[in-house]
Parts: sequence; C-alpha cells; structure tokens
Amino acid sequence: MIRLFEKNATTFTSNGINVLNNLIKAISKEILNGLYSAEFEAIYDTTGKWKEIIEGRIIHADGQPFRIYKTRKGMTSLYVYTRHVFWDLVYNEVRDIRPTNKGAQAALEDVLGAANYLHPFTAFSDISTPATQYFINRNVTDCIMGNDSIISKWNGELKLDGWLISILSQRGLDSGVTISYRKNILDVEVTEDYDALVTRIRPKGKDGLELPEVYVDSPYVSSYVFPRIKEVEFDIGIDEETTEEEAITQLRAAAASYFIDSKCDLPVTNIKVDMLNLENTEEYRNFKYLVKVELGDTVTCRHLDLGIDHKSRIISIEKDLLLGRTSKVEIGDFKERMSGSITKISDTQKVLAQTVERNNSDLSAAILNATTLLTNALGGYVLKRNGEILIMDTDDPATAQKIWRWNINGLGYSSSGINGNFPIAITNDGRINASFVTTGELSANIVKTGILQSANGSSWINLADGTFSLGAGRVTNNDIRYTGTSIEQALNGKADMSTVEDINQYYKFDDVIGLTIGDNNSNLKINITNQQMNFKDGEATVAYINGQIMYIKSVQVLDSMVVGNHKVEKYDANITLVRWIG
Repeated sequence: MIRLFEKNATTFTSNGINVLNNLIKAISKEILNGLYSAEFEAIYDTTGKWKEIIEGRIIHADGQPFRIYKTRKGMTSLYVYTRHVFWDLVYNEVRDIRPTNKGAQAALEDVLGAANYLHPFTAFSDISTPATQYFINRNVTDCIMGNDSIISKWNGELKLDGWLISILSQRGLDSGVTISYRKNILDVEVTEDYDALVTRIRPKGKDGLELPEVYVDSPYVSSYVFPRIKEVEFDIGIDEETTEEEAITQLRAAAASYFIDSKCDLPVTNIKVDMLNLENTEEYRNFKYLVKVELGDTVTCRHLDLGIDHKSRIISIEKDLLLGRTSKVEIGDFKERMSGSITKISDTQKVLAQTVERNNSDLSAAILNATTLLTNALGGYVLKRNGEILIMDTDDPATAQKIWRWNINGLGYSSSGINGNFPIAITNDGRINASFVTTGELSANIVKTGILQSANGSSWINLADGTFSLGAGRVTNNDIRYTGTSIEQALNGKADMSTVEDINQYYKFDDVIGLTIGDNNSNLKINITNQQMNFKDGEATVAYINGQIMYIKSVQVLDSMVVGNHKVEKYDANITLVRWIG
C-alpha cells in the first residue's frame, strides 16, 4: 500500500492524507552507497487525489519514506519524483566538528548532533575501528557520504531505514544464488573489461629475489587466448631470520594469494538484468533467482564461455512497487558512487532555488561582474610552496577558508579550506567544473545535458525522458504545423473524430513495454521494443525477432518451405520430399 503524508510526518502507521490507489507507475531504485529514489505516475482521477501530491510531502512506499522534490504535469497524468528522506540532510549544515579517535557510530552521532537545526535521524554502525575526520561548513549528507566523509574514512556502506542511518562494514549476505551467463545473451546487458587482466605474474622480492620457476600462473590462465604477464613486487627477502629457501616459499605463496586477493585474473564484469523483459525468454531460468536478492548481496556468476566462477555483488536494485517485485538488478564490482549522488542533488537544489536567464544581457553582466571583482580586489595572501601556489584570505593554509590552489593537477577554488571541496576547477585531464557558466557562443562535438530550456521558461526539451513543450503547443517544420492544446482540438472540424478512437483501439504506447499493435478485443498482438519484436497470444510470447533472427516455439508448414538452395515440400499424405532447387 502506497500512502501520502504531510511534510512534517515522522511516523507512518496511519493512512495519512490518502492511499494512492490512482498510481499507474511506482518504481524505486537504490544504488549501493549511492542515491535511493522513487518515481511515480498518478492519473488525473475524478476524486482529485492527484492534486494532493505536491512538493515537500512524503510518499511512504515499500516500507520507506520518500520526499517529493519535483512534479511534472503530463496530458493525462502527474509525474512525481522523490528521494529517500535521508536527502533532507542536504539542506542542513555542519559548521565545525572533528570526531577524533572514534568508531563510525560515534562519528555519525557527532555529525548529526552538530547539524544547524533539529531533525529526527538516528545513527547506527557496526564499525568500531577508531579514526579521525574533520568537517567544516559542509552539508550533513556530504559529511556522511561525500568525499572525505564518514563512509570513505571508516570504509563503510550506507543503509537507510526510515529515520535510521546505518553505516555497516558490509551490506548484504552471500545469497547462495548462482547465475550462468554468456557475454552475448538476449535481454541481459553484460559489460566485460579485459584491459587490466593479469593471468601470469613474475613475483619479485627484495634485492632481486625471484622464483626458480620464474612465473606463477592463475588457475584461469588457460581460459584466455594467451597469458597476460605482469611483474609484481613483494616485501619478501633473505635476512638474518629468513633463509633463501624460506624466502622463496613465502614469495611463491604470496604470488598465489595475489590472484585471490586482487581478482586480477578475472575480467571486470557488470551485468544488468531486466527481470520483466527477461521472464518470457529461454534465458530467464538462469536468472530467476535474482528476484530474491537484496542490495549488497553476493552472488556467484558462472561465465559459460570462459568456464569461470567468480563472486560479484548486487550494486543496484530497481523495484516495481505496484507489483511488489524486483524489476531490474545490476551485478558488478562495487565502485563508490557517493559524490555523484550528492552532485545531482546539489544541481537540483540550484534549479529549484533560482531561474537564470542565459542570454546576451547575462553575458554582459557577467563580464562586468568579473571585471569589478578582479580590478577592485583588496587584501589576500599569496604563498608559493613546493609544487603549488596558494592565494588565500589569511596568511596560514591551516586557517584559510577562501582559497585558490594551483598545482600540476589543475587550478581550483574552495570556500571551505585547503582540502576543499573544490566546486570550481580546471584539471589536467581536460575537465572544467563550475556551478554556473555564462558564454556567448558554445562550439562542441557533444553536449550532454538533462533539460534544454528557453530564457523565459516557456519552451523546454527533457533529453532524459524525451518529453518536450514548445511555446503554446506549436510545432512547425515546413509541411507540419500544429497549434492547440490537444490532438482532439487540432482535429476538430478538420478530420473525423473517430480517427482518434481508432488509434486508441489498435495502438498502445508505454514507456516500459514499447508499442503494442492489435485490436483491444483480440488476444493476438504485436509488441515492438528497442530490442526486439514480439508476437503475443494473450500474455504468452509465441515468437520474437531479435538480431535479424526469428525465434518461434513451434512451426506448422502446410505445403512447402525453402531453406537456402533446398525445398521441403509435401508430396502426398504420407511422403515429404527434400530437393535441391539451385
């Protein structure tokens, strides 16, 4: 049951404002040490429930509270975007706190307790290893999971449950699930990176110590076309307490352990499984047990082409909250993604806080502003030290807050001290980071963006979901001109209105399942997605075309068929002939 609650709700035992039974889409997605969000689509119901779904209120779904941060009105329904209430802490700030020689739970409690204003969040951690971290002028979420955060310092993994924030040594369990896959498999996206693969090492100890046999092979060395060799140095050698024979034995054992610890003999693999698309295919039997796994769980991946078994973790899970089931699973080598999540939220915060007009007058104003700032600067301190130049608001890097830092890796500005963050930067890998860019003419090969919007906000194109609005609903392109607020208005008086009814009768469009063609009253339909064409009888897929190949469960040929240069044909009721036809 999915329910709507007021903005200040902290308990969710009642039905709240409304039970949202007008939803036609409810999808949540959680990334390990990353964003936890949910998106909903509510139809414009006659009771007006959709009008209650407004920014700031909380939707409680799958046992978790999600804060609404954006809504978008479509033609027939309201699109609702939410994040777990944990991200409320993006707007709260820690002024100056230094958890010293403490475990992760105590550090988390210190940060939560130092927040600028009260909140309902509590802390838990099973990591008792002491450490020290300094936080100054940072939002609470960034302190917990950003760069130089509690998670990175104490090497933990984030788990959210309502108002409880847990930082665990590791999420999930070894689920006991084994999946078998090939690199080229229908309806499963498998990415493999062999670039860093090593299957034969030449271990090297102190003072040039090497093994008599020189090399140590991975158990998987024969699984690849040729061995991949690398020298690996170990802090092992001959000394007063270690003979040459003992040192060689230790070096050999260390080399064997290197493959186990580093997994360098396995390709870096990422597997994305769409459970809903997969369930009607033959390959589903190899993946069906993934519906039981949870985020952070470990599964055994069996590579059928290489004959290799290896352990990987569930790093992302997407759930269909209306069906109450897992819809997508991502399996791979865990990579920390915290900073990306916070960057996205900070960008959203800026968009919600202000509307910025990017036109020629803005460029002139920006040039004037920069000229005024640079020509009227007073004070400041310049320090040249080994390898870099610092420009600061005090004469001591330890106390400076506003600081420009320039070294071999780039140039950046921080308003929170020598160790950043640096939201404005030019780095030596060719990247420029800035929260606001004013320009006259932009020339680029590729522009990656979310929303393109006119200066007055009347027209926009959302490149993420493909929706757009052009002025007052006008699309003009030579022979095409449409003006109005609906297709029905455009056709009124110019076409038979039954045309619209015919479209609804035989064609259905859906963001998830694609285009479906067929009479509403018939079980026989054709479904077209970005991956394949399906021929369906009711809910069953009886045949499909994928990769220029047609797959069909059974075929009945009445008279004849041609296969290459041969013809198979019925001769009489008892005899079938195969003959060459050239």
